[in-house]
Amino acid sequence: MALSPFPNEPPADAVRIADLVGQIGQSVRAARQASGLTPVQWEALRFLSLPNQPARNPSGLAAWLGLTKGAASQTVASLAKLGLILRLPDPQDGRGLALDLTNAGRRIAQGDP
Repeated sequence: MALSPFPNEPPADAVRIADLVGQIGQSVRAARQASGLTPVQWEALRFLSLPNQPARNPSGLAAWLGLTKGAASQTVASLAKLGLILRLPDPQDGRGLALDLTNAGRRIAQGDP
């Protein structure tokens, strides 16, 4: 490996890898945008598609996404309106909500780029 004349410059392989990661990110964003879902909606579907999530409720979603409970509730409402998630009574706390994917939500989550 040849030494760079610029001591603070990263190795060429690292630069190429960073470029490829950027291109992959652009492709993923383009595929997601084509679906009509926002990035936070995609992340919510991804959260709900993960197995064994103990906190499949709006508070757990808010914590996972790093959102306020209000923002998470808006995301839940928008996904429910699209028919992608279900809001069900929480079996452990009748006052709370449990979240689950609909069949349509599962299909979309499985196609997550």
